[in-house]
Amino acid sequence: MRIRALILATLALTGCIAVDPILPSADGYDAIEFTRVTLVRDHALNMYTFPAGRRFIADRRARDGSSLYCGLLTINGDPRPFDACIGFEAPNTLVLAPGVPLKEVRRPQPEGVVKRIKAKI
Repeated sequence: MRIRALILATLALTGCIAVDPILPSADGYDAIEFTRVTLVRDHALNMYTFPAGRRFIADRRARDGSSLYCGLLTINGDPRPFDACIGFEAPNTLVLAPGVPLKEVRRPQPEGVVKRIKAKI
């Protein structure tokens, strides 16, 4: 059951990804960084863990043209991280499974948990 939930969550998170890359500006890519370990539940089944210091970089666009912030996270206590893309709405809202019907969910975070930065790679 746990593996099934992980597979479903992975498909939901990656189902929104387009291959339309975003080129960095002179300052680098838009990015977000987590200032502490952050646990975020989707509708009911999955718990996403964003480690402190983890960066998610907006290097591609969703089908609707919005930026996708991509990086590593874990799900449901599994210690193996995987690449995922999420949405971000300033100043502090994470969007899980952006653009996926019946799966997309917005989760506001406490002030200061998510920091907007620029990332040069």
